[in-house]
Amino acid sequence: MTSTTLATIDPQMILLAFVTGFLPVILWLLFWLWEDHKNPEPKSLILYTFTLGLVAVFVAFFLEKLFESPSLEISGWIGWLSTLPFINMAVIEELVKFSAIAFIIGRNRHLDEPIDAMIYMITVALGFASMENLLFLINSLSQQETFGVFLFTGGLRFLGSTILHTVCSALIGATWALTFYKKSLQKWLTIFSGVILAIALHTAFNFLIIISGGQMMLPIMFVLWIFVLIILFLFELAKRVKPNF
Repeated sequence: MTSTTLATIDPQMILLAFVTGFLPVILWLLFWLWEDHKNPEPKSLILYTFTLGLVAVFVAFFLEKLFESPSLEISGWIGWLSTLPFINMAVIEELVKFSAIAFIIGRNRHLDEPIDAMIYMITVALGFASMENLLFLINSLSQQETFGVFLFTGGLRFLGSTILHTVCSALIGATWALTFYKKSLQKWLTIFSGVILAIALHTAFNFLIIISGGQMMLPIMFVLWIFVLIILFLFELAKRVKPNF
């Protein structure tokens, strides 16, 4: 999408893209923050984490393009995996989101109780999803799609991509939360298993969408909503995790 193409789009439609891309995500974020309403995180840190998610989209995009570059020679099975976009995207996006929390927010003194790990992982995921939605919707506008198709696309982005990112990051956050007070090695091995699970789920979603041409969206969404219920259950478990002493 060129700047010339973007300039031809009605500014009101661009504003609508912002609202459609961000408003459902913000409401979804408020729902999850309510799960921690008894001991809420600083609003400034939540905003910072959400912004990290916005920026993470561009980091992930750069890395995805880097792995697709023919000048990058990677041998063996890792090289073979890098040629499969549905795996490539899942690995990079989940690792970028997790790294933002583990190496930036994880050093903050406010991440001081198990449920915080889930809150911050979900927040960065929703920031990531909202920027993805916005870019996708603006691209949709640049293709001169009808208003009805535009709104339908926005709805699918929320029901598909946004919930997927939420579930995957929440699973990582849950493994972090449930081992919050464990010894470092045990904790990080468990978190690593959560990252692998998130990548597997993300890969399965991408693969099924690609091979079905989008025809399997309904059953896929049904499975994702089951995972949402599992995440709610894990939230309750995280609230009950106590120090070892």
